[in-house]
Amino acid sequence: MKKMITSLVAVKSRNSSTRFLYRILVAVLLALALVLMPVTPVPTVNANGGPITLTGDYTLTSDITFSGTGFIIAVDNITLDLDGHTITGTGEGSGVEVIAHTGVTIKDGTITGFSHGVLLDGSDNNVIKEIVATNNGFNGISLFNDSDNNQVKDCTSVNNGSFGIIMNNSSDGNLVKDFTAISNGSTGVFIGGGGGLAPSHNNTVKDTVSNDNASTGIAIFNGSTGNILSDNTANDNDSHGIFLRDSGGNVLNDNTISSNDSHGILLRGSDGNLLKDNTINGNGRTGIVLTRGADSNELKDNTVTSNGERGIYVSGSSLQSENNSIIENELSGNVTYDLQDMTSGTGTAGTANFYEDNQSTSCDPSGLC
Repeated sequence: MKKMITSLVAVKSRNSSTRFLYRILVAVLLALALVLMPVTPVPTVNANGGPITLTGDYTLTSDITFSGTGFIIAVDNITLDLDGHTITGTGEGSGVEVIAHTGVTIKDGTITGFSHGVLLDGSDNNVIKEIVATNNGFNGISLFNDSDNNQVKDCTSVNNGSFGIIMNNSSDGNLVKDFTAISNGSTGVFIGGGGGLAPSHNNTVKDTVSNDNASTGIAIFNGSTGNILSDNTANDNDSHGIFLRDSGGNVLNDNTISSNDSHGILLRGSDGNLLKDNTINGNGRTGIVLTRGADSNELKDNTVTSNGERGIYVSGSSLQSENNSIIENELSGNVTYDLQDMTSGTGTAGTANFYEDNQSTSCDPSGLC
């Protein structure tokens, strides 16, 4: 078509009649070219209020209410830009659903009133950024079933029924950064398995605020290993700041954990974790607890002050926690003891653990100080 028009332009008309016919022909060809140009269809909301299935990039131009799932991502490598708008559900489905797709970006808007705000199921290498997920029935953001190597950045998850964000059932290698999880119905940030589901490994949670949640700020559960919690804040949660259950080989460093109703950090049956350079103060019960066979952990250079019971506590009994190294921590102002170890063995002061160069003034047994 373009070649035909170019050829006509090159024609030199010899009289007015020819020129007139020439102009008409050019106009017809241009109109025909416009008609034949491919046009990407713009998705529209179904009459019953949803969903919108996307097969290309899409930018929202106004707020929308859906009766079920909102957006369904149907192909790889596209962007859904909410452009500052709000999508609202009626308690069912997901605001944005991505199943078995990669390279998808979801950004810049508010998602409220669904079951899940954003759901990634078996989906890798996607980006969720600048999303506010609020008042969804279950989770703000859900990464399920081998959803690996995704990035969740600069998002906020508030007042959701269960988790602010969850990485579950072999969802590995994800990055959660600059995330805010506040006042969710269970845990702010959850990594793990549960209910027979597989654990999740090698995730990083960094520069996250997880406060005022109905259970724990950040949790790693059920055999999840190689996860890193760094530079996070977990304050004022109704249970613990950070809770590791049956999960080993994780790193917790440079976190601030204060004013939680129960413990600052609880390791239950969790082995081989590193807790370093954390600040843990003013929690209702104990700063750091090792219990029910939490073995071979290293606690180093932590500052543990003014907790309602003990600074660091290691449980004894038949499931005592053994072979832990507790080194160069600063402890003061904890109500019962700065350090208390109820184990028995060949370690420091007759315990089953090893203590060195801790700054503390009240210990049980006294040889730990």
